[in-house]
Amino acid sequence: QLEQVVHILSTDNLELGCNLIEKAVVDKALKDIEESIGPALQARREHKARNAAVQYYDASYIQPNSKWPQALPDMLRPKPGPLSPQQLKVYKDFNAMPIGGNKARLPSG
Repeated sequence: QLEQVVHILSTDNLELGCNLIEKAVVDKALKDIEESIGPALQARREHKARNAAVQYYDASYIQPNSKWPQALPDMLRPKPGPLSPQQLKVYKDFNAMPIGGNKARLPSG
């Protein structure tokens, strides 16, 4: 009887502990990402406010002499202009991935 109670309590607390750790990790990752991309997002907002008719791209990412992102395969390398349908699908698939207790899986096919 006592062992069963201890087992139930430890299982409940383990799940709670894992959820708290997962929340802390996700919160920290979101903060780090927001800090990392903040300047780029601000540059996009400023460009749109100045000239919404001209499509924005960050020329600093498309320098012929820089290693990154020029080291990427051509399909993955950023280029001025809209995303290709394949690139957009990656973002849509990522956005549709479950968050939380469910394990993320790559789409089949």
